[in-house]
Amino acid sequence: MPILFSLALWADIGCDEPAYKLAQFLERILWFNNENFCLGIPLTICMSGQTLEALARVHPTIINTLNWRTTNSNSYLSGPWRWEQAELVGSTFHATALVQPSALHNNNQLHQAFTEGFVRPEIQQCKDSFKRLLGRNLRGFRPSEMVWCPNVSWLLEEQNFDYCIIGGEHFGSHQTGQWHKGQVFTLGSNVPNLKIISTTNEIMPSDWNTYPHGYLFYSYEYL
Repeated sequence: MPILFSLALWADIGCDEPAYKLAQFLERILWFNNENFCLGIPLTICMSGQTLEALARVHPTIINTLNWRTTNSNSYLSGPWRWEQAELVGSTFHATALVQPSALHNNNQLHQAFTEGFVRPEIQQCKDSFKRLLGRNLRGFRPSEMVWCPNVSWLLEEQNFDYCIIGGEHFGSHQTGQWHKGQVFTLGSNVPNLKIISTTNEIMPSDWNTYPHGYLFYSYEYL
């Protein structure tokens, strides 16, 4: 799995301009050339089903790029055009939160209703979009706004996700919390197969130009 950057992209189906800019952005970084031929940039690209639908509608050729230039692909194309150093990770379809804090803490029945009535259908709708447009089953999940808690992990495993990316900020800023960032965790026997991957740092768009090849991202800061 790519570990250099994890990008979370969002575009509204009803607004063409951001989706078109995001499609151009993805084309640029996935087909990036350096001293070797078409190496691209190692990325975990996170997007909602709504974003994928928007990209496909305003820039249909992005589907070919995503199929050829990301891992777990349904494409049988061989040669230098095939590149598996980027991976697509899903979310909820409308970037709906994975958990509603007040429902979780105050009312178990309300939490269950939120999970079954909103979260489960949102996840399934996102998976359906990736299956229909890219012919693949998602392996990874990134919760919208990094809102996550262990109580909903069983649902992700039930939906056959292999891993979930969460914000390292969940572990706090103390020394132990800093060490936990960037680590891979499991949640015990109740959820034995789902891996929890913690990000190391959140990089702001204003910092992108300080990284090698960061200008590729920095030039799209207005997105």
